Amino acid sequence: FKGLGWTYLDRNRNREAQDSFLRADSNEKMVILGLSETYSRLNKPQEASKINEKGEVQFPESPEFMLQKAFFEIKNREPQKAEIILKQLTQKSPDYS
Repeated sequence: FKGLGWTYLDRNRNREAQDSFLRADSNEKMVILGLSETYSRLNKPQEASKINEKGEVQFPESPEFMLQKAFFEIKNREPQKAEIILKQLTQKSPDYS
């Protein structure tokens, strides 16, 4: 189901993506990222942040969740917060600098 969720996201079929991700294994990194992105696209910022935080806790070494968090801050018109997160990300993962 996770691959199907990303396909739906790619086609802006966000409700179907949500259904697909909710049926998938909720402990997989790409499912968590996909569901977080889906909620963001559905204008559900609290749910998106909550799911993303779950990913940060489950996968603390994974930079994708920090990057997602920075994108959410930009979308929420909080560029200063995004900049702080991105600086932390580049320190933690030099590949992102």
